[in-house]
Amino acid sequence: MTKEEFAKQEWDKAVNAVSYLKSSHSKLDFKQHCIDLLDGKNRVDYFLLLITWIWNNNLVELNGLSGLTHWAIWTCCEDYPLSDDEYPIYPANFREFKEAVQLALDDNYYAIWERLGLSEQEIKELSQ
Repeated sequence: MTKEEFAKQEWDKAVNAVSYLKSSHSKLDFKQHCIDLLDGKNRVDYFLLLITWIWNNNLVELNGLSGLTHWAIWTCCEDYPLSDDEYPIYPANFREFKEAVQLALDDNYYAIWERLGLSEQEIKELSQ
């Protein structure tokens, strides 16, 4: 199987998973996916596909993690899909990526906003 075929296969799996969640009005346990990723129980590429689909389909409030949190995780990646025909690129810095996932798990919004480059004043305004 070529890299492209593998990427397409993984993409299709994520498409099917998210389509099912939307049609059944189920909630994706995104927090559990974060825990599983950090424990090495699931692969990074599948995890990225799930984030992509959540982001692209505006499903930004899933299991307590907001779109801002997803964006903070994406900032660690070299590139991300803009359409159904494009596939995620592996994180540019895997250590930073895992740190961002941990911040999301810890609900550490101050650190997430700081990582996104917001000033202390902007963070203060957002926190009120």
